[in-house]
Amino acid sequence: MAAKFAMDVAIQKAERQGVAAVGVVQLHHIGRVGEYAEMAAARGLVSLIAASGFAEEAARCAPYGGRGRVLDTNPLAMGFPAGSEPPMMFDYATTAVSGVKVALARDRCESLPPGCVIDKDGNPTTDPHDFFAGGAYLPFGGHKGYAIMMAVEFLGRILTGSDAFVDPDWQSTWRRRAEQGVTSPEDLDWVTGVVWDEEGHQAVGRAGFHAAPDANGMLEVGYAIDPVHRRRGFARATLAAMLDRARTTSGVRRVVASVSPDNQASLGLIAQFGFLRTGEQWDEEDGLEWVFEVPVA
Repeated sequence: MAAKFAMDVAIQKAERQGVAAVGVVQLHHIGRVGEYAEMAAARGLVSLIAASGFAEEAARCAPYGGRGRVLDTNPLAMGFPAGSEPPMMFDYATTAVSGVKVALARDRCESLPPGCVIDKDGNPTTDPHDFFAGGAYLPFGGHKGYAIMMAVEFLGRILTGSDAFVDPDWQSTWRRRAEQGVTSPEDLDWVTGVVWDEEGHQAVGRAGFHAAPDANGMLEVGYAIDPVHRRRGFARATLAAMLDRARTTSGVRRVVASVSPDNQASLGLIAQFGFLRTGEQWDEEDGLEWVFEVPVA
């Protein structure tokens, strides 16, 4: 669903501006990547889809000349419209063989073609069991295929900044908010997003409200800045921006924040914005929290 939405956004932007680039992070398997190229071709647009990064729990492909698992299958798709004729399409993994074919060969007790996988010691093998015993896929086409695999890695992982979302401390938040978007789509415009450093061109934290304003005009705020980016004003600027949004939104009357009694930095920060303590609560993940609120209307 997220990948289709991203392609819809890319198509709309390209139709308005002539060219567009859209990145999506925190995904798992998105199906056949050629499907998204077909969507663009149907609207008369050329497209390139690069899928890489941390979509899988662990890497499965060795770099050219190496033996450790560093990359993944890194599929690539391109589509070129051809008027009334069917579009020209490319859709393939940049490994010599797909993961499905390796699993099928194992299940059918068949050998793989040479050059597809290596064993855990980096030795060439045609036995699919060697892959599942710690081996790795190989790039197609030797060093030339590996270069294309790396291009996909840069497009789909490095340039999107997806590494910033791999921190285990972030994953539960993104998973919870993704589920919330399905069950309560009205919250999507309010819940946690990325705190972005414009000068450094990098994600430095996450922030947002827990949900849309409730019937009583209450919003609950939350934010977290990565330790390496703290004491640079990001938390202050983020909280100020969220309070400004609350104040300019019709019907919002107060903003609530829950903070651990041990978090002296956050306690000091919210005090500067006029938050007053109103109670306490127990959070299953974070334990005891003090509850504060500030009027915004």
